[in-house]
Amino acid sequence: VYLKHIPSLNAYVKFIQQYEDAVAALQEAESVSKEFQQFLLVAKANPKSQNHTLSSLLVTPVSRLPRME
Repeated sequence: VYLKHIPSLNAYVKFIQQYEDAVAALQEAESVSKEFQQFLLVAKANPKSQNHTLSSLLVTPVSRLPRME
């Protein structure tokens, strides 16, 4: 099943390779920018976000692949 989807898994591989850097950049931005902190609060409060944080959305692709097994 996985073999026919290998080309589309390349996006997952790149995302996972850069995931830790993305999380670190997010944490850095949150720690230095009050405006960014406010943006994240407003975004989380938006009903379309379903109360998800940006960090919880970032981890979704990382956690989804192991569940596919």
